[in-house]
Amino acid sequence: MQVLNLDFTHWDDDLYVLQNPFIRSLSIRNIAAFFSNTFLGNYAPLHLCTYALDFQIWGLDPKGYHLTNLVFHLFNTVGTFYLVSIITRNKNAAWLTAMLFAIHPVNVETVAWISQRKTLIAQAFFILSFIQYLRFATGHSSRNYYWSLFFFFCSLLSKVSTITLPLLLVLYDVCFQKKQSKASFADIIPFFSLSFIFGLISLYAQFIAYGGELRFHGGSLLSNLCTMIVALRKYVSLIFFPFNLSAYYYFSYQSLFAPPVIFSIAWILIILVLLLIFRKDKTILFWAGWFFITLLPNMQIVPLDAVMGDRYMYLPAVGIFCLMAMALQKFFGKYNFTTVIGKTVLASVFAVCGMLLFLSYNRVGIWKNDLTLWSETIKSSPSPVAYNNLAVYWGREGGFNRSQEFFEKALKIAPDNYQANKNLGSLSMLKKDFYNAEIYYKKALSLKPYMEPLKLEMGSMYIEKKNLTKAREILEEIPAASPNYPEARKRLSQIRPEESTHYP
Repeated sequence: MQVLNLDFTHWDDDLYVLQNPFIRSLSIRNIAAFFSNTFLGNYAPLHLCTYALDFQIWGLDPKGYHLTNLVFHLFNTVGTFYLVSIITRNKNAAWLTAMLFAIHPVNVETVAWISQRKTLIAQAFFILSFIQYLRFATGHSSRNYYWSLFFFFCSLLSKVSTITLPLLLVLYDVCFQKKQSKASFADIIPFFSLSFIFGLISLYAQFIAYGGELRFHGGSLLSNLCTMIVALRKYVSLIFFPFNLSAYYYFSYQSLFAPPVIFSIAWILIILVLLLIFRKDKTILFWAGWFFITLLPNMQIVPLDAVMGDRYMYLPAVGIFCLMAMALQKFFGKYNFTTVIGKTVLASVFAVCGMLLFLSYNRVGIWKNDLTLWSETIKSSPSPVAYNNLAVYWGREGGFNRSQEFFEKALKIAPDNYQANKNLGSLSMLKKDFYNAEIYYKKALSLKPYMEPLKLEMGSMYIEKKNLTKAREILEEIPAASPNYPEARKRLSQIRPEESTHYP
């Protein structure tokens, strides 16, 4: 229950909850806004609806929001047990899979970070959809099929990363259904249709949020590929060695011949060889496929801001957990608990579970607030994002010198980091240092010329500098259709009428 003592972070929590006027009521207008708009590069209206419900109950008390996250995680744990037990017909393996899912530190981020509510909700509906499909596939009522479609639709309305469910349904039919028919595959076509539609919506949301940029990690398609090869190996390593977790991972590789890339390619080839060896064991094939298929949306096929994240493992990890559980089940089927080797392995299992609980407990504490989160992230994976967010924290606390220090460290790692340049401009403005403010703002604008909030800040800066011509020029770039337009007009009204005669 340590999670209930966490605060909001200012890493999306402020935008989703603290500063979001639309969650203040469950009015038809606000609900319509959730369903008719994208938000922070996502289309996840059900996700936003849960914040509105929380606000009606808890106001802005973070305990309530964390409690909701925890309840969803517990639901997903029970759902995972039920789903795995249906597929494997082995309750012991399902119990161990669910236990690993519940306590593994790789899942702490998804539960402790309020903004990742979308992942929790999407997985809840994903599990419900899969269970209903299994009931339909095993001869139950066609009503189960329509419930499965409905729950999948709700899952996509929560987060589009569950888009791969149709592929898993196909894999299930191939692995476990004795007779495949055209009709059984035809039943999955509506699922693929939903995936296609929401995939397009997601691309549109990303396009709007990032001004049409295609942000390859490392700057090219090759570097993006090399980086993802390493990320794939790291994802599996997180399950077996969860000792260096980070809120923000920061790495990229430019060449296929970089040692980490070569090592990762060799590792992937070994995995493929093992899958070929065990290809006749459909259970192994299915759960290995579960991991790789559900990870696909977060493998930078369409580049995302973060190169990788613990939250991206919340659904895929179930596949590895189940493989581990079944391996132990087979071992204890061969060696009795009463034998020396059986007792040794059983004791090791309990020791590992105790270690996972300890690591998870410590990991939850790191999410206490912005200071603890980003101080630890800088230690585990120094990045411009981590330094920038820690600098923002100190800026809010009035520690402007420390804030500037961390912003500058961010720029030392990545001189072209938009946020650090923009924030140093804002910090310079607070100090009335208009000379440096203009330098940083111009650099930030050159990196992201479509950022209208930045143009508003620059307009205010030029007004304070008495450079009214420049202020008018940049504020007039904000189009009338933009939500920032009214504020632009307000700031332009600070200019004498004779200075803005051509403004509409």
